[in-house]
Amino acid sequence: MLLAPVRVSRARHRAEHSAVVEQLISAGANVDAATLNGYTALMKAADEGHSEVVDGMNVDDLADHRPGQKAAAEAGVLHPLFDAGMTKADIRGAAHALGLAIWNKPAFACLSSRFPYGTHITPERLTMVGRVEALLKELGFRQYRVRYHDEICRIEVRPADLPRLVSEPCRTRVYTLCEEVGFRYVTLDLKGYRQGAMNEGLGLGSGIDGGEA
Repeated sequence: MLLAPVRVSRARHRAEHSAVVEQLISAGANVDAATLNGYTALMKAADEGHSEVVDGMNVDDLADHRPGQKAAAEAGVLHPLFDAGMTKADIRGAAHALGLAIWNKPAFACLSSRFPYGTHITPERLTMVGRVEALLKELGFRQYRVRYHDEICRIEVRPADLPRLVSEPCRTRVYTLCEEVGFRYVTLDLKGYRQGAMNEGLGLGSGIDGGEA
């Protein structure tokens, strides 16, 4: 996979990257090695003069509202899986056939998808969401989202997981951490995890138990 400089100078891109990472770390975000390595690879590829960026967009992504696709188009990002006509199921099947351990890894979109449209996203707010989702992962939940609504934290898990989340010790651990990171109220979405839940406010609807956002 080739990674390339975005349409700014390399110096500016490097400065912006450094500033973002420093902000996240200063805000207490858990910037893991994979994230740092990814940015480092991007910087290295830019320095080596690579000229194209590819992503993992696939045919199923057309069924959801994804503003990031516009940004990708403006930056000239390539979509080889989409161009090959592959769906999510096709990609998982191919990964399984190749013996890749991540073939059935749950979908996981970037944390910015946890915020309503128009919300100002800051490192501090990303950290609030990220820490709670990290706890849900630690507790063994496979499909979940923590939605940010100012002082309200709205948690989505699969409907089958709702009873466990409201049982001890999960209930106390989750609401305690939510309050610790800055949420005043903690709510559980009885509709359960679903694709594109933040699109519902736009009148675009959402799916149930699928997708990435």
